[in-house]
Amino acid sequence: MTWTVYDPQGAVRAAGDVQHDVLAQVAPRDPAAKGRNHDWTKLRRKGWRLVHTATPPARVHGTAEDFQAVVAQEKAARVAKVLEAAIQEARDVGYQWITRNAVGERAGVSSASVSNAFGGMIALKRKVMSEAVRRPIPLIVAQGLADGSPIARAAPNAVKEAARATLAG
Repeated sequence: MTWTVYDPQGAVRAAGDVQHDVLAQVAPRDPAAKGRNHDWTKLRRKGWRLVHTATPPARVHGTAEDFQAVVAQEKAARVAKVLEAAIQEARDVGYQWITRNAVGERAGVSSASVSNAFGGMIALKRKVMSEAVRRPIPLIVAQGLADGSPIARAAPNAVKEAARATLAG
């Protein structure tokens, strides 16, 4: 995780792994104060921002908008990675049996990241079923039909027939 300080114009002014060290780069320490008291409050009132993210600012060229775009791209990539892991998990253990921990382990992220990506397991399972219908993945669609999933039931007839053939075969 990286701490980044932006000035009021959105330019990166300091970055690092330790919050105290980053603040020390832009806000002088008050020698009369006890502890790690930086003059950060005054800068914050003037529009400076301290942001804690997974993206190092070295990959960004300057402005806060550029940094936010990189963070958004990384989030989209993480969501796609979690979805692919959930689809693989559904293929391996069954659509009804996918768990947050198993998906997170397969995707290489925490179980909290799985929840953050989709807002919970119900939404994740709906997205898995939607993708299984869209691609199509007959094994997962067949499990959705057996489970009574409205998304699987609304699938095109060709996809449902392929799913039924998977069950019969």
